[in-house]
Amino acid sequence: MIRISYRRIWLILFCVVCVLRADEPKLPTVEDIVQNVSSQFQKVEDYSVTIGLKVDMPHIRMPSKKLQFYFKQPDKIKIKAAGFAIVPKTGLGGSGVELLALLDSARVLRQDNRGERIYWVLTGTINPDSLNTGSWHGGGAEFGREIIITIWVDSERWVIGYIETVVDSVQAFSVSSVYAEHNEGVYLPMVTEILIYTSLLRGMTYRRPSEGPLGDRHDFTEGESDAMGRIRMEFHNYKINIGLKDGIFLEK
Repeated sequence: MIRISYRRIWLILFCVVCVLRADEPKLPTVEDIVQNVSSQFQKVEDYSVTIGLKVDMPHIRMPSKKLQFYFKQPDKIKIKAAGFAIVPKTGLGGSGVELLALLDSARVLRQDNRGERIYWVLTGTINPDSLNTGSWHGGGAEFGREIIITIWVDSERWVIGYIETVVDSVQAFSVSSVYAEHNEGVYLPMVTEILIYTSLLRGMTYRRPSEGPLGDRHDFTEGESDAMGRIRMEFHNYKINIGLKDGIFLEK
């Protein structure tokens, strides 16, 4: 009869765990990630770009638009558009550092492979009032609820590839971006897509054009239990570090 002591069993298990953990990547700190994202962002002093905007929202009709967008450090933004346009500020010129700085009790969860890219995944809660500042304005104060944001940061390019937002344990919206290298070591988005889930629209109302300005207001999610809004932005003709004047951002 072969006898194996409990002590030897625990020793074997301990060795197995150590071997398995040796293959796990060492997670960077939140501070390390913020520093690297900041360094990447500081490579761009200013830029202009043409944006093709397409909005597909429940009960909202808006033709595709072309916008001219200008950005200058640290947070100057100018958008020129003909006629009415729904333009999300999230994902436009905003620093990833600015978004990361809004997270309370942020922590790094894991490394994650998505497609051909490798990301560090962070999560944290956000004070709703803080979303009303800077380029990441989102009307968060209107929620008055717990907002949890999970962020995927490219481990090589140090840009934000994905953002998922949960409000009171219900998924609200997500943002995904595909980047390209425009100048040496400078990465800016080519496509950004925002998905807005029904849960975020619940309780919001609109008037049907056919009923006139005095018509009844209807819930956005009325008869649309699985409705989802989609905003897609395609970026063309970047002009980077061209010395934009401050006066451009003062023009009406």
